[in-house]
Amino acid sequence: MIEDLDVVVLEKDLPEKKLQAGATGTVVFVYEKGQKFEVEFSELENEPFPIVTLRADDIHKASTSEIEKIREVA
Repeated sequence: MIEDLDVVVLEKDLPEKKLQAGATGTVVFVYEKGQKFEVEFSELENEPFPIVTLRADDIHKASTSEIEKIREVA
């Protein structure tokens, strides 16, 4: 179950938003009983993208291994 503030991974390209499958974002709002989500994506340089409304099948909750891949190791 995806909830507010969960990190999610985009399942498909969204060229109109300049997002590619595999992009990670943070859920900022869940509605329609978990069928739609407002997700904020950002680039590695922390340049924010607009918040995007997505359906449940457009994203999946990021696993621990996916989150580790996006973090910079010191």
